[in-house]
Amino acid sequence: MFLIRLMYLKSSVNKEHSPLSKNKIDQFKKQDDKQIIVNEKKNETISQVKNISQEQEVKIENNKGIKAEEKINVNSFDKLLKICNEKKEIKFKYELEKNVNLVHFEKNRIEISFNDNLDKNFIKDLSLKLFEWTGDRWIITLSKSKGELSIKDKQKNQKIKNINSAKQSKLYKDLIEKFPDADLIDVNPKKEND
Repeated sequence: MFLIRLMYLKSSVNKEHSPLSKNKIDQFKKQDDKQIIVNEKKNETISQVKNISQEQEVKIENNKGIKAEEKINVNSFDKLLKICNEKKEIKFKYELEKNVNLVHFEKNRIEISFNDNLDKNFIKDLSLKLFEWTGDRWIITLSKSKGELSIKDKQKNQKIKNINSAKQSKLYKDLIEKFPDADLIDVNPKKEND
């Protein structure tokens, strides 16, 4: 900025050749020197370039960083799924049902195995949410052992089992005799009230 002003004034001095224009140059120099000094004072503490994970860091060390709304008791994996549903945390519920195999669950500690589709930030995000909900720190560890089947896999196996048992029934066999190209694709268990 300073150089541009000087170049502009220098060209006007050459055209005018007047002593007043030299005074104007001196005034601009003084003003720019003052601005440079003020700008240097403002920029004494320049923040470092940080990556995204450093800027969005949440402090868990002191409990003042995140306050629990109401303490929720999470004592089982099913309770955790129910809380995710109540709190409308669909991402966590999906990951827990589809991509997580439970190995061990106890108070403030979860041991899981996972498949390749699990989100890379899932463990960090889940531990923060659990801290938010319960007010206690949670340790989520990864295990090499297979653990239980995921919820979705259990549901799929149960569906296959229900279909196979329904295919053994007399009603299905009678239906196939009358409609040979029919296929059973889903079975809904009968409720007690029905």
